[in-house]
Amino acid sequence: MSWRIRVFGLAGPHDWAVRGLPESVSAQDAEVRRRLGCDALTRVATHGSCVTYVARPGTRRGAAVEAAGPEVGVLTSDGPDAGRLAPLAGGGLTVGRGGSRLVLDDPLVPSEPTRILLEADGVRVDRPGVGHPTRWTAEEGLRVGGTTLSLVRGSSAPLRPPEVLIPAEVELGHAPAEHSAVLPVVMAVGPLAIGAVLAVTMRTWLFLLFGLVSVLGVGVMLGLQRAARRRHSALLAARAAEVVTRRRDQELTPATVSRAVRSRAADRFGLLPARTDAPPPLLWWGEGTGVLPFTRNEETGRWDASVDVAQPGATPCPGGSVVTVTGGSRLIQAAGRWALFQLLRHAVATGTSLRVASGDRVQTWWGPSAPEAKTLLELPDAPWLPAALRVWRSAAGLPDLPPTADTPGRTSSAVVRLGTGAPGAPGARDADALDLDARVLHSPSQRLDLRDLHATGISPSTLHWWLQELADDVARLGLGPGGADALPLRVPDAVGRASAARHVRAHMTPDSPGGGPGVVLDLADDGPHVLIAGTTGSGKSDLLLSLLVGLAAHHAPAELSFVLLDFKGGASFGPLAGLPHTMSLETNHVGAASLRALDAISAELRRREALFAHAGVPDYPAFRAARPDETLPRLVVAVDELRMLVDDHPAANAVLQRLAATGRSLGFHLVLATQRATGAVSSDVRSNLGSTLALRTASEQESWDLIGVGDAARIDPAAPGTVCLARGGRPLLTVRAAPWVCSEAGPVWRRWTDPAPAHATGTDWARVVGELVAAYRTVDPMVPAPVVSPSLPAVFAPDRSRRRDADVLALVDDAARARHVPWRWPAGSEGSGAWIIEPAGGRGPVLSVVLETAVRGPGPVLVLDGSGEAAPAVAGLDPEAELRVLRPDADEDDLGTRVVSALEETARAGGTAVITGWSTWTGVRVGDTYRSLDEEVHRLLGGAEARSLRVAAVGGRDLASARLLLHLPHRFFVPAGTSPEHRLVWPRLTEVEPVPGRAVHVHPDGPEQGVPAQLAVPLPNPDGRSGGGPCPTGE
Repeated sequence: MSWRIRVFGLAGPHDWAVRGLPESVSAQDAEVRRRLGCDALTRVATHGSCVTYVARPGTRRGAAVEAAGPEVGVLTSDGPDAGRLAPLAGGGLTVGRGGSRLVLDDPLVPSEPTRILLEADGVRVDRPGVGHPTRWTAEEGLRVGGTTLSLVRGSSAPLRPPEVLIPAEVELGHAPAEHSAVLPVVMAVGPLAIGAVLAVTMRTWLFLLFGLVSVLGVGVMLGLQRAARRRHSALLAARAAEVVTRRRDQELTPATVSRAVRSRAADRFGLLPARTDAPPPLLWWGEGTGVLPFTRNEETGRWDASVDVAQPGATPCPGGSVVTVTGGSRLIQAAGRWALFQLLRHAVATGTSLRVASGDRVQTWWGPSAPEAKTLLELPDAPWLPAALRVWRSAAGLPDLPPTADTPGRTSSAVVRLGTGAPGAPGARDADALDLDARVLHSPSQRLDLRDLHATGISPSTLHWWLQELADDVARLGLGPGGADALPLRVPDAVGRASAARHVRAHMTPDSPGGGPGVVLDLADDGPHVLIAGTTGSGKSDLLLSLLVGLAAHHAPAELSFVLLDFKGGASFGPLAGLPHTMSLETNHVGAASLRALDAISAELRRREALFAHAGVPDYPAFRAARPDETLPRLVVAVDELRMLVDDHPAANAVLQRLAATGRSLGFHLVLATQRATGAVSSDVRSNLGSTLALRTASEQESWDLIGVGDAARIDPAAPGTVCLARGGRPLLTVRAAPWVCSEAGPVWRRWTDPAPAHATGTDWARVVGELVAAYRTVDPMVPAPVVSPSLPAVFAPDRSRRRDADVLALVDDAARARHVPWRWPAGSEGSGAWIIEPAGGRGPVLSVVLETAVRGPGPVLVLDGSGEAAPAVAGLDPEAELRVLRPDADEDDLGTRVVSALEETARAGGTAVITGWSTWTGVRVGDTYRSLDEEVHRLLGGAEARSLRVAAVGGRDLASARLLLHLPHRFFVPAGTSPEHRLVWPRLTEVEPVPGRAVHVHPDGPEQGVPAQLAVPLPNPDGRSGGGPCPTGE
């Protein structure tokens, strides 16, 4: 919604669209005066978001006028100048020609005016030529010439949204059969003649009694037949009256439009219809008389008199139809203006296109970029048309488009053709036609012919008035270019005040300045789960962020927390990382991160099930009521680009299905965003969705798949953020989500006729989230423990001077329990392990930590340094340490035997063997036999004597395929520095980020694919060349 500020009395025109005005009236007035540099501005009228000021010093500053129009007025209800509204003040009102206050464009109006006076006991009417005054009440109309006047008072009801025309058909029912007149005559005359003959023959008049009884029976039969016909005729008349009443309820007249302008509703013209499909245009022409058709064919016409009734004349304009209107120039111009407004209002309400042709030029009056249907109105030369178009474009802020040439090849869904020639056209007998001079309407599409039609028309001034008011509603409802200036959402002054025990609300649009409620999505009532779908550029990610920021602004972290899965590489949810509500933000940079979060969510589901069972409560609201002091936030699991998650990790579907099925009772909510729901959202998840937010879709089929109608495919691409909101059991709502702005952002002024800025550029998420984070810092909210552990640190360097960290070699990510657990090196063969790591993955620092820890541990240390990489680390160890180093290039006799003996001695002493470059040792022969060192070590480690020996093998690709691995239960695979060819011999492992020291820990008691771990590195030097810190206990 944009504020429209109109100022009169200053030099030059002042018509502004303003975004970000304060909510209070006094603050608005102060801002307008400051902007325009005039302290003498007085607010004289307010209607919705349109405010009018007058630069007139000394004017009393009173309350804004609520209704557009006088409190008591006189309205022209029908006739060629319908829709006029004039105030009925204390001085009275004159109606007629010439010098009258209300001049009617009606040739039947008397030359002397009719005077209408407002008195204390009612309204008095002085008619010309009538010697005495009459009283006029609001319940009756006042006829002046060919125009009917009516009284209006106060506010009126708004127009109904466009509807499909009710068929003008009467159910014939079981009509009495038509009887021949010959049979009753025979039945009456025959017995009478026979009785007369018998009376003469038998010479007794008793036989005539028999004939008279027959005549009486025939009379009774004819009476019953006539009564049946009368009853059926009355039934048909009642049915016809019901049909006419229903069509009158749908009828749009100039009087109803002028009354609707006075309404206090935000949507006075019915521009936001709750519909499934846009109805075709419908034109109302006036009042006529005609025979309503029957639902089934009735060729005799004997019941036509029963359904020959006065009724409103209308012509529907479905796709491919042509409606022709002919008549004199004066009538055609008035009817053309009325038809133009009806078609324009319909086009705005349904998102269709309207073009108006006059002469050889065609102008677009309303043209969405991708209209569902197009309507063409053809008018004869209309001198009033350019001025009306300027009024409409200026008031609605539409661009001034040049006219297009009227080419013979142009096509439209429906054509309404007005002209002064003969009705119809060659070959167009089946088209609807209206002859204003003959006052007849021929409508083959409805099987209806009306006579004595009193056509309705409006004047140019009435059309201009309506166009300005319609433009105000277009801007206020965000349907035109002014919609980009929608009233924005802001961070509230007091954040985190709402409880999430029973309601979880997020605003999609703010409350209106007049107190009207905005559009709110409640995850508890409208959920528990939400699907957001739309094609690229439809505003999907912005809408997702808007909902999450709205939830965070009103609910504290202890009430509501987020687990975010961003499959746009962090581009969507990145701004939310600093919120205290965000427990975890995982991206698709590392595929395992998403599964890690889902594993943690599954564990939290099981924990809450046990927690609720122990508390004896059925669901989340009951738990909050039973244990109000226990912190248990609702968890919102938001996924952007759901299809990528499902395609990359099919196992994620099972977690989402369980979460969808049990989430409502446990306080979980899914917010899923995807471009196409087909194939990405399983049927089990869909069955538990409470709301679907469909932005613009690529095809109508996708729209039907999402919300059951094709409306989402017809959303204007130039209006990103426009969404069709389908909530269970509630009508479909189309709304444009409001942007967010920072609180310090001031009002933005632009000329009303200037194009509005793009809607998508209205939100600076980094600044908005930063303001929200700063607001929460001032209240210091309690932040619950996360259900998803944070990501592993890039560098892990425990302080080995502390006894508790002396034997820690890695930090393991225990995602299921939302914690990081230090892995302490067990003694004996249970601690034997392999570190499969390349130099680029941090082999040197890891080897140094392994040696340092081995020296600090029990027993001696044997180093089999096949690669020579252990030499620098050994040089930095304690010289007093019980350490022995063997190298394959040592000039020693029977090296193999010495290695085996050293291993046996180390095993007996309960020590540790550290091996590097194992491939250089495997070929070493032992003694005079043909047995290799690889075979002897295999034999040794497989025996009982090696149970107290701890082996640590550090190597790369060669170690991954070595037989030695069979005796090493703990294996650390580090992907950094490897290639896909290197990893061919690896088992199938969980995916981790390829950074130095990031490993996958595989061991017999863990999952087959391993768990992520960060390997320990030496404590940083005093010069600070590396980072680290004490390790968590994880316990």
